[in-house]
Amino acid sequence: SIYLTLSSDDLVKLVENYNKNLNRILKNAPPLRKAMTLFRGTKSRYFQTVDKNKPFVHKGYMSATVDYNVALNPAFINYGSYTTCCLMVINALPGTRMLPMTGVSQINSEREFLMNTDSKVMIRKTEMLPRIPSGICEKETQGNISVTEVFIG
Repeated sequence: SIYLTLSSDDLVKLVENYNKNLNRILKNAPPLRKAMTLFRGTKSRYFQTVDKNKPFVHKGYMSATVDYNVALNPAFINYGSYTTCCLMVINALPGTRMLPMTGVSQINSEREFLMNTDSKVMIRKTEMLPRIPSGICEKETQGNISVTEVFIG
């Protein structure tokens, strides 16, 4: 059998090449024609620490789903007895470039979209809700949930 041995330099070059190609694909993705609402569950409070109503550029990759039940999966969100962190409600504005990952993703049922790097983001508000509103999710949860409303474009 043949074994392929990669040096750390080779591995870095492969990742850089992958990143460059993915960025090129995202930057050439067709822009949204209509606004779209997406959801992202996260264990991190990063977006809650950003200044509200002040646009900034998010340099990293970010994915989200059209299915709020996916965003609230314990793999993505912290469930605690008092605080549940964190659900982002993302308003993707017309002109936003993103790729549907269904058919490419490891888990196609997530109905995931990958957003363009260097996306302009603005946090509108973050609030603690006593429970997940039934209009957002039918799941029964305990504790509070931190919900952050985000605009991206």
